[in-house]
Amino acid sequence: MSARGHDLWLYKGQDSIRLTHDGERYFSYATSGRWDELSQDKKGGAIGQWVGKSHKRLMVREDWRSVGTLTIVNSLAEPRPTAETYKFAMPGDTGVVKYNVLIADADSGKIRKIDIERFEDQIIKIPLLRRVPCTDRYAYLLRISRTCDTLDLCRIDVTDCSVKTLISEVCKPHYNEQLFSYHILNDGKDILWWSDRTGKGRWYLYDGEGNLKNSLTQEDFVSGEIVRIDTLERKVILAGYGKEEGINPHYRFFYEARFDGKSPAKLLTPGNGHHSIKFSPDGKYMENTWSRMDMSVRRQIVDRKGKVKCQLPSADESALIEKGWRYPEVISLKAADGKTDLWGVVYTPLNIEEGRKYPIISSVYPGPQDDQVPQSFYFDENDNQSLAQRGFVVINFAYRGSGPYRGKDFHCYGYGNLRDYPLDDDYAVIRQIAEKYPFADSTRVGIYGHSGGGFMTVAAMLGKPDFY
Repeated sequence: MSARGHDLWLYKGQDSIRLTHDGERYFSYATSGRWDELSQDKKGGAIGQWVGKSHKRLMVREDWRSVGTLTIVNSLAEPRPTAETYKFAMPGDTGVVKYNVLIADADSGKIRKIDIERFEDQIIKIPLLRRVPCTDRYAYLLRISRTCDTLDLCRIDVTDCSVKTLISEVCKPHYNEQLFSYHILNDGKDILWWSDRTGKGRWYLYDGEGNLKNSLTQEDFVSGEIVRIDTLERKVILAGYGKEEGINPHYRFFYEARFDGKSPAKLLTPGNGHHSIKFSPDGKYMENTWSRMDMSVRRQIVDRKGKVKCQLPSADESALIEKGWRYPEVISLKAADGKTDLWGVVYTPLNIEEGRKYPIISSVYPGPQDDQVPQSFYFDENDNQSLAQRGFVVINFAYRGSGPYRGKDFHCYGYGNLRDYPLDDDYAVIRQIAEKYPFADSTRVGIYGHSGGGFMTVAAMLGKPDFY
């Protein structure tokens, strides 16, 4: 099945059958954003997937008709700037995207709408970059409240189109969109579900009917993405943050955790730095790669128990150092509360002139989906070292309310105050930078960044008279 024009068509060999006649430009069976490309002769993708080995397909149809438009100016267009207008729902709008969930039967050609309504203006979410979880009988999807503080894992029985809510998670003030995920395993008998209900993200095991069994990990650290699942030995390999004592909590490590949660999470990637792994074809070995902004890339081969089997050559930066280059400094300073450790990178000119004072420039991305502070080694991330060479001390720190890797309180710190919340931490760090580096001049300060950084600049100018 695919969209043609704005309707749904079924293709059987050389034959095609038109299943619907009610599709239209903002209420199409085609994937949103493709509306203007479609015609009666051109096929387009449709949101959905075949349910296991059945001849039924789960479909999600988006209704954009009541969504308002947004117009922006493309200042790079030639020969003159152009206006671009598209559908975009703003906070507080009454007109938002509506979702219809359908089951299309290839044998009968019939389409049935699923009654999945619970929240006003709810969101229906299915995976974009991986297959929709399903068995031969059931399909699974997420139902999310508009306020993004309640998640429902719904199971649709395609034999009778009934819906059962397996897991309902209340996660105020909002769920962690960057780390949240789930996995349907063993033909629907096991469910792995991510939650930060304890304040730190963990994976939980549920049975196929949505009954909680246990947490996969018990330690106080943030669990991230699951990168490998072994359903026979009932264990996973997952990313983790903040477990290794005395190490930057933003660095990613990888651990083995068992389904029953009775054993401590086992470190598989030793080495002080931010880690990435690649598996051998048979899954028995991993290439463990790690680095920091103050340490170039290291590589080794480890087995599934974390034992180093082979040390690979490291990067050689000697030619750079001979020419006067040096690593930026990774440091930890205190937040405005005087208690929370904030980690960041400090870039200084390679040749400091004695007696000279250098203005401080703070490179910021307040979040909350990320912090844009590089953890792995980059030669000149965000051009900050190049900027420092122009005669500045450039700093890039992860403030409270930025990235999602340090727990719920840290991640949600700026909720309800997305314009100004990083300013106090930025101000506190700048003061400490001036104390730590005698050549840093805190009376001459600039702030730059992406999106939210512009708001911080305005807030700094208005609220802190010694900033400019």
